[in-house]
Amino acid sequence: MKTSHFPSGLVALAIVLASAGTALAQPVGQPGRGRITPEQWQQVFPEHRQLALREHQARIAILQRGERCIRSATSAEALRGCREEERTAMRDQRRQNMDQLRQVFQSRGIELPDWGKRGDGRGRGPRGG
Repeated sequence: MKTSHFPSGLVALAIVLASAGTALAQPVGQPGRGRITPEQWQQVFPEHRQLALREHQARIAILQRGERCIRSATSAEALRGCREEERTAMRDQRRQNMDQLRQVFQSRGIELPDWGKRGDGRGRGPRGG
């Protein structure tokens, strides 16, 4: 007999979402150790949000170009070319976004947070806010 009125999938989803919220909040912490304060996040939030919106729009445009390319591909080689072009465009977009985000932080005199370097030296990107 079930003791809960909620389906187990819903409970699992709630747990995952609660965990994600915790993970998203982690960059905010003690300043000077690769983290920024909540007050500093408030300073950069409006521009950070605008950058996020522009980044999403750019990624959608890249995906749409990729879809058109894939639809018109007439060979496996052409398909590979479409996918490589899309990967390159996405990588360039991520770099451009990070450069713009770095400028936002620097314009406020805030050191860019350490968003968790991987072993290969690549960061995971912004998390928090």
